[in-house]
Amino acid sequence: MNAGAYRIEEIQEHVTLIDDATGSSAWLITGETSALLVDTGWGDGDFAGIVRSLTGLPVRLFVTHAHIDHYRHVADFPQAAYMHRLDWEALPEAKRMFDGNAPDPEQLIPVDEGFSFDLGGATATVYLAGGHTPGSAVIVVPEYRCVFTGDAFGSGVGVWMQVPMSLTLPGYRDSLADFLKKCAFTRDYRYCGGHYQQGAQNPLCYALVEDMHTLCCRLIDGDAEGVSIQPSDSNRFTPEQAYTGAFGRASMEFLESKRNSH
Repeated sequence: MNAGAYRIEEIQEHVTLIDDATGSSAWLITGETSALLVDTGWGDGDFAGIVRSLTGLPVRLFVTHAHIDHYRHVADFPQAAYMHRLDWEALPEAKRMFDGNAPDPEQLIPVDEGFSFDLGGATATVYLAGGHTPGSAVIVVPEYRCVFTGDAFGSGVGVWMQVPMSLTLPGYRDSLADFLKKCAFTRDYRYCGGHYQQGAQNPLCYALVEDMHTLCCRLIDGDAEGVSIQPSDSNRFTPEQAYTGAFGRASMEFLESKRNSH
């Protein structure tokens, strides 16, 4: 289904994908009594109106991280959105990064890992997966066997670790190890990324996150087994040369200055 500049698809019962023309994805998760919207994308048009057309349930909004292609329409909703506390604290940096385009802190409610949304018959829980940003977070819904990841692990193409706000590779390595331990029960879940169509040829999954952890470890340790590294032109934020590292199903853009620093 197309709604102007948006493509809408019910991925499974209770889970609807809203893709915009920029390639950013939002996810509407419905329960028996309320709904949760994960991210807002970056597209033009009446995004809030499209969400209202998809459900008559009360809708709460969770923003996976403080990048404009995931929060542009926060102000279009009357209620405050939720965001992990670490990215809420980083909003001033996001404002600088995106030329002033960031929500005011008052438009967002900071939460910590373990915070849950009761949707009625389903519970959506926040897990921290910092790396791409300090407070990148994912939503896990066991009843629907789904994980909504934003850009925490990329979207099948690779995660950007060369951008401002990103952690060092040791910091990301430790975050991934923590996520893999806490969320091992999601091994067979559907992973829904923040740029869903990018994963058409290499879908997100728990195994990709495992490969991402191995890639981090090998880049940090200088272990070249199974790892490819090549220069990248993806960094538009600093003059430092960016590189693409890949292992198995995982890839990332990174800077040498963040490869071993703590």
